[in-house]
Parts: sequence; structure tokens; C-alpha cells
Amino acid sequence: MLTRKQKITAMAIAGTLLVSIAGYWLYRDHQKTKLRNTVTAWVVDAGTRLRASLGTEPSANAAAEEDAIRLLDERAAAVAKNLAALRALDGSLQQPLVDAADFYLLSVNEILRQHAASRRHGYFTSVGLRELWEHMQSRYSQGLDWTTEALRRKELLEKEYFQYRIAADALARLLAGYPEDRARIALLVDASKLPNERVTGAARVNSLATAKQLSTEMERLRKLPRQH
Repeated sequence: MLTRKQKITAMAIAGTLLVSIAGYWLYRDHQKTKLRNTVTAWVVDAGTRLRASLGTEPSANAAAEEDAIRLLDERAAAVAKNLAALRALDGSLQQPLVDAADFYLLSVNEILRQHAASRRHGYFTSVGLRELWEHMQSRYSQGLDWTTEALRRKELLEKEYFQYRIAADALARLLAGYPEDRARIALLVDASKLPNERVTGAARVNSLATAKQLSTEMERLRKLPRQH
């Protein structure tokens, strides 16, 4: 049989062990909550940036449009930074949330990137169209280099428009796929803080309308007879 001293020692060891176990689980729960709060904040931040970005219309003012495009680039970079930080975490304590957040942040980042690219190339395509039309209308007041300059401008315009179409097509696909990525994360966070399919759907409609308009203008230009 154990002596009284041995019993006291055993009880003390058991008590210490229980305290250690309780401390471990308290620490684990604290880390789990901290991770959840951090990841949720990144998700909400991405949703906020996406909603603000899709809610802006292109401006005819050059300075305003350049500022808007720069802001889109900054928002995309901010989401990309949070995505990199997310992937550097040990997400084992909140794996379902971390995995869904990864999909969501990646989706938002790509939408913002392609939105910025389509706005940028769309803007320069519009500028190039306007300037080329102005050049073509001035052919009688220009020298012998008029045709060479017209061809140079048209070549640059076609390259810009090609980049625009790549970005615009990618943006349309990403916006169409956004509801699925939102649905995945909406099971784990407050979905009311994230833009829904009505927001991205309206943005997709606007993007497609802009693409159709620019396509019509480019086709109109291409059908003109060559000037010699």
C-alpha cells in the first residue's frame, strides 16, 4: 500500500497533470479562435474591396480613370498579400475555414486583377480609337507620312484591344464562377458581409456590354477602306 506521503505526492502529480491538460486545451481554443478571427477578417476585407471595386463606373476624365485603375491594382495587391499570409499559416486548427478562405481570396484577387487589366486596356483602347479617328479625319492637312502614321496607330490599337479582350473574357468567366466560391465560404462566415451574385452579376453584364461596344467600334474601323 501507498504511504500517506506517497498518496499526497500522487495526488499532487495528478493535479498538476490536470492543470497542464486544461491549460493546453485553453491555449488551443485561444489559438483556434485567434486563427478564425484573423482568417475571417481577411475574407471580409476581400469582400469589401471587391464590392467597392465593382461599384465604380469608368470615367471619361483621364486623371480620374488612371486613379481608379491604380486603386484597383492596390486592392488586388492587398488581397494577394493576405492570401500569401494565409498560405503561410498553420491552418490545421481551422482547416475547413482556411481552405475555403484560400479559394475565396484567390477568386477575389483574380477578379480584381482582371478588372484592373480590362479597365486599363479598355481605357487605352478607347483613347486609341478616338485619336485614330481624329488622325484619319485630318488626312488632307497632313503630309506624305499620313498613311504610315495611321498604320502605326492602328497596329498599336489592335495590340491594346487584344490585351483588353483577354482581360475582359477572363473577368467575365471569373465573375460567373464567383457565386460558387462565395457559397463555399458562406457556410463558415457571415455571408451578409460578402458581395453576392447580384453584385457580381451586374458587374458581368456591364463588362460584357462594354466589350460589345468596343468590339462594334473596332469592327467599324476595320471595315473602312484603306487610304493611299
